[in-house]
Amino acid sequence: NSACNMSNTKGLLSQSLLVVSMRIVAAIAGFLMTLSISRSLSPEEAGLIFLALAIYAVLGTVSTMGFTTSIVRSVASLSVNNNWSVIMGTFWGAITITCVFSVFVVTLVFISNEFVSEKIFENSRLSPVVTIIVTALPLYVMTQVISYAFQGLSRPLISVYLLNISTQLVVVAVTFCFVLFKVSLSPITLAEVYASAAALTFLVGLFLWMAQPQTKEKSDYSQLGEAVAQARPIWGVNSMSIAVQWCGVLIVGVYASSMEVAYFSAAQRLSLVVSVVLIAVNSVVAPRFATIAQ
Repeated sequence: NSACNMSNTKGLLSQSLLVVSMRIVAAIAGFLMTLSISRSLSPEEAGLIFLALAIYAVLGTVSTMGFTTSIVRSVASLSVNNNWSVIMGTFWGAITITCVFSVFVVTLVFISNEFVSEKIFENSRLSPVVTIIVTALPLYVMTQVISYAFQGLSRPLISVYLLNISTQLVVVAVTFCFVLFKVSLSPITLAEVYASAAALTFLVGLFLWMAQPQTKEKSDYSQLGEAVAQARPIWGVNSMSIAVQWCGVLIVGVYASSMEVAYFSAAQRLSLVVSVVLIAVNSVVAPRFATIAQ
């Protein structure tokens, strides 16, 4: 038993170190995206993008309906017995439910966007930027489900790549090309770039998931109800957590100028780098706990 425990501890530490390294890359990618937005736009225009991204992040987490954590537990516990038919049923059920709900959220945003931009944030220029970015919301939500499903399979490197690296690097690369060829950038253009990058990340994630030979098995939805029941309380906790994380940017957006939003948001994004180690270790430990619970 002691030898087995020692082996498990070494495996946990080595995997945690790999994920920490990947999280450092993710932090660098996030920093580069913040830097590229700040340097390629004026402070007022960068503030519009950062505020729209804060709204996008909050709506994206709310639209997952708690399935991000629920899918980790379900996939991890089912993969122990190699029960891929139930895994696929739970996976596609989560994808369908979150996609439908996120489309509903996008519809509400389209209806209320102009009013919220002009009456609450008092900035009519925000409306088209939010509209463009939010069009990618269903894809972003499904990408989160895919990412956490990989985490449930104890493949956290793919999870980190999909959640924190892919979209950011695409935005950085495209922004660099715009600057290199001296093509003018506007908040709307950058919003289109971000939405396109989110779509590309979803396609990459879906391809990586479907490339697994086990995914060809017929879906069994018998345990989807249990996953939904587990997701409900997590939904509220995740929504409150993301609201606390981004409420500062949203409140500054209501009471201050776009320039001040840009400064505040850039500082906040840099400060989030310190959470790299905690999040990395959690992404390794969570599926192991789910397996033990089984």
